[in-house]
Amino acid sequence: MKKILLSALLLCATVLGASAAKVLINPGHGGYDSDDRGISMPLGVPMFWESEGNLTRGLELRAFLTEMDVNYSITRTTNTSADDLNLTYIATLSNNYGGYFMSLHTNGGNASANYTIAFFRGYTYSPYSQVIPPSQAMGLALAKEHHNHMITNETYTTPRSQSDYAFWGWNYGVLRTNSRPGYLIEAWFHDYRPETLRLKSFMYNK
Repeated sequence: MKKILLSALLLCATVLGASAAKVLINPGHGGYDSDDRGISMPLGVPMFWESEGNLTRGLELRAFLTEMDVNYSITRTTNTSADDLNLTYIATLSNNYGGYFMSLHTNGGNASANYTIAFFRGYTYSPYSQVIPPSQAMGLALAKEHHNHMITNETYTTPRSQSDYAFWGWNYGVLRTNSRPGYLIEAWFHDYRPETLRLKSFMYNK
């Protein structure tokens, strides 16, 4: 995990200069609200919530940045309804902070896919059309390290960092008005049952 995060941060420092290194961490969702992702589990296992794993990974990233003496801010440190911030407001926090932006998520699909993909803010249907350089390169560096050190099974094995607009036809809410370099990372698919169980593990998320 530390090697994965270090690769992304070293790329940031190389592109924009180490003195500019500060990061806004956004653990996605929060508060077990309607926009959280809940999945019922078998055999009495407590329900899966995307917000929980996102927060664990966000707090671990915060600890790593502290160890690396990198300045950071984080959009939430607990998991309540009050933490479930408006997406445009999160983008405003990122713009005001003026660092790199990392939004942490897991994905959901048809319960048969499992892979990692980084999304950056795009503006055309070209998969690499980035609004804010070097977001595409940052996301790709992370996706490659994630793939190279995977401890799970993948159903799509080519690391990708892609324009959100090209992929979906619209921009993610946290990226739409965000003027900072960065990405939204979808780290695995939480509705792929073997991965759902892994993502219930505190140590696995770390």
